[in-house]
Amino acid sequence: ILRLKLQNKYDALIQQNVSINRKYGYFFNTSLAPENQKEFRLYNLSDIMANKLNRYNEQIADWIVSLKKAASNLEILDSVFSALITFTAFSYNAVRLFSRSFGALISIGRFTLIYNSTNTIMLNMQIIAKEISQINHAAVHLAPWNDFIELKDEDFSGSEKTAEFESLEFK
Repeated sequence: ILRLKLQNKYDALIQQNVSINRKYGYFFNTSLAPENQKEFRLYNLSDIMANKLNRYNEQIADWIVSLKKAASNLEILDSVFSALITFTAFSYNAVRLFSRSFGALISIGRFTLIYNSTNTIMLNMQIIAKEISQINHAAVHLAPWNDFIELKDEDFSGSEKTAEFESLEFK
C-alpha cells in the first residue's frame, strides 16, 4: 500500500513535466528550424529564444531533481520496511530458539528454515508489490490513450463550409 501511494506521487510528478516538455520541444524545434533562421537574425530573436530554452531547461532540471528525490524516498522506505520485516522474523525466531516465551523451543535447523522461508515470502511479496506498481504505472500512462481511442468518429462529409471575401486588405 505504501509503495502504491508513493508510486502515485511519482506518477503525479511525471505528469507535471508534460507541459514543460511540450513547451521546451516547441521552442527548441522553432529555434532550430531552417525556415525561421532569417527572422531570428533579422529581428535578433536568438537571445530571447535562448533565454526561454534556458528557463525551460532549468524547470526540467528541477523536475528531475524532485523525481530523483521521490524515487530515492520510495527505495529508502522500501528498504526500511524490508529491514523491519527481516528483523522481526529474525528476532521472533531467535527468541524461540533460546526461550519458551513465545512457544516451544525450536532447533537451529527449524530456525534457519523459518527465517529463510520468511525472507523468501517477504522478497516475493516485494516483487508482487513492484509488479502491481508497474501495472498501475502503465495504466496511468495508457488512460489518456484509451480516452483518445474511445472518441467517436465524426462524419465530415458534406460539412465543409467556405467563406467568400470580396477584398482582403492588411494594414
